[in-house]
Amino acid sequence: MAQRLTMKVLKEEIDRLAERVDRLEANAGDTGLGDSVEQLAAHVQRIQGERDARIREAAYFRSLERQPGDGSPENDWLAAEQDLDTGFRA
Repeated sequence: MAQRLTMKVLKEEIDRLAERVDRLEANAGDTGLGDSVEQLAAHVQRIQGERDARIREAAYFRSLERQPGDGSPENDWLAAEQDLDTGFRA
């Protein structure tokens, strides 16, 4: 349960931070926030990297569960991504 909540919160934070980066980038020239935008963008990249690592791990375990010839690594990734985003099978 805690991991499902963590993934949901992580995805929400990524979305929230991405929106904030967009707003800051639009105003960076006027407010001198260039460094803040870069720091925030780096934070978003770190969070996205954590999310991708969790998806990669879940996709790997999905690949171990399926029969050879059934599915594909791409389908494993997409299903793992959906599972983690919805809090299922986490």
